[in-house]
Amino acid sequence: MEVTRRAAVLGGTAAAAAAFASEGLAAPFAWQARHGMTSGQYQQAFDNLVSQGYRLAHVDGYAVAGQPLFAAIWNKVAGPPWQARHDMDAARYQMTFDQMSAQGYRLVKVSGYDGGNGALYAALWVQRPGPDWRARHGMSSAEYQQTFDNLTGQGYRLAWVNGYGVAGVPYFAAIFERSPGPAYLARHGMTSDQYQAAFDSAVAQGYRLRHVDGYTAGGGVPNFAAIWDRVGGGPWQARHNLTSAQYQARFDTFTQQGYRLADVSGYDADGQAMYAALWTQP
Repeated sequence: MEVTRRAAVLGGTAAAAAAFASEGLAAPFAWQARHGMTSGQYQQAFDNLVSQGYRLAHVDGYAVAGQPLFAAIWNKVAGPPWQARHDMDAARYQMTFDQMSAQGYRLVKVSGYDGGNGALYAALWVQRPGPDWRARHGMSSAEYQQTFDNLTGQGYRLAWVNGYGVAGVPYFAAIFERSPGPAYLARHGMTSDQYQAAFDSAVAQGYRLRHVDGYTAGGGVPNFAAIWDRVGGGPWQARHNLTSAQYQARFDTFTQQGYRLADVSGYDADGQAMYAALWTQP
């Protein structure tokens, strides 16, 4: 396997600079990842990569010092029709959600972030069949827990969770699917230390991290939500509380070792962008 790396920084202020993380070719398909992008930079990268045959696989919106930023992953693979939108306010997101659902699209990723005058959303839909599913957004921690309990009690599994702070108040968006699967663990509202303890406990029980999401709660303290699955698989690596430079260094090291980025989440820690991420080895 060959991996060709390219690192660069887009123009703009340091806080809003976007790192061109890497240009990788790892079997069985090429992929691209970017982080620290402003809305305009994200749109430019999106248009450029889609024109080259890439599909958006992951998008995470997050606000740092009041500036909305984006991290994303694109894969160069064939697949069913898909649609992505960002910078949607709650009303526009709901309208788009309803339109996509009516056209047979399924929501697979949604990320909320503070737009300065309320929550904004970035989302990805794919037009494909699948099990019954439910999605919710704008939930408080208590509402999310109640929704989780109600839907899992009906046979749904948590497929995705995203925490986001708006004016210092944490909210949640989540996707549930009514499908069988392996045992899993889900936690939210964890401090960094609590997340590390939950991570260590889950791994010791044979669980693998599937998704990690960092978000800033009241008082500017980063919190975490995560999902672990009790499944086998190849090598994987996960890190959190990485500065942009540390994240880039880890990214370069892991891609050199044949890992590909599977999940990335940005969040604000006292006005500085921090990252949590998951790498897997095909």
